[in-house]
Amino acid sequence: MARMTICLAAVALLAASPASAFTRPRKEPDAKPRACPEIGEGYVRIPGSDTCVRVGGLVRVEGATIGTSR
Repeated sequence: MARMTICLAAVALLAASPASAFTRPRKEPDAKPRACPEIGEGYVRIPGSDTCVRVGGLVRVEGATIGTSR
């Protein structure tokens, strides 16, 4: 039983090694986004189209404690 476990562990390690060694080549961006001042501040034109977009977000964190101190 122990020999079987060791063999399975060795096979799993050997199978995972080539996948972890692979690195993707870096792709350079096609074009820099251009500003859309006619729409407003923060908007950029999507390369290859007439569409302007703006990405935004909000992070909110709340915390509370319930209990009494002695």
